[in-house]
Amino acid sequence: MVRSAPTTSTACGSRWSSAATAWTRSTASSTGSRASWTGATGASRSWSRGCRASGRRVPLRRRGRPPGCHCRGVARSRPVHLLVRRPARRRAHPAPPPRRANERRVPVSAVVRVTRTVPAAADHVWQVLTDWSAQSDWIPLTRVRTTGDGLGHEVGGRIEAWTGVGRVGFLDTMVVTAWEPPRRCEVMHTGRLVRGPGLFAVTALGERHAVVTWEERLDLPLGRLGRAGWPLVRPLVRAGLGLALRRFEAYAVRRLPAA
Repeated sequence: MVRSAPTTSTACGSRWSSAATAWTRSTASSTGSRASWTGATGASRSWSRGCRASGRRVPLRRRGRPPGCHCRGVARSRPVHLLVRRPARRRAHPAPPPRRANERRVPVSAVVRVTRTVPAAADHVWQVLTDWSAQSDWIPLTRVRTTGDGLGHEVGGRIEAWTGVGRVGFLDTMVVTAWEPPRRCEVMHTGRLVRGPGLFAVTALGERHAVVTWEERLDLPLGRLGRAGWPLVRPLVRAGLGLALRRFEAYAVRRLPAA
């Protein structure tokens, strides 16, 4: 028996055409679930019982399904709406908060903070603490000076500090960003090695004592290598700041006016 295979439509809208090839049906199938068709060239093609989504028989290739067909075309085929792959939904990320016009974003990766109680009035402690050139007397291995006009006691004042022995060391440049005497002074480190905001704060404890706070919020150099080595360097930096404040306490007491 010779029959021409008709053009068949699947549920997904694709069409599988058998062209003008003549096919011969074989009755070798005993189950009746699949009928084998043999063409004039000797090639064979199998027809499934039918597609549940479309209710029609769909010719299948030896592997897979007709090109462009999203329906499986077998008795176990699923509904077409379950076979269509939907694009993944993108999650909406919250918008970042608006930045101020003069705000400068500084990546902070290290914070060091030390405090010290000084047996002196808060006003006297503030005057000695913010005498930038006199910091060379109590900060170890450091020479401090102001650059530009003025004493650096205003917003925009510039300060330079050289830390090291001889020519071996680094230069720390700073700009005063907040000036609130006699309580608070903030600077921004702008050097190549030390970058980030720094803070000096004085809190009065009665009339004869004051607490000095020195805080550094730094962006570590060398990227990931600097952040990985920071746990080893942090105790040394904290010890250095603590030593400086102990020396400042003795220096501030010596600078007290005679009774």
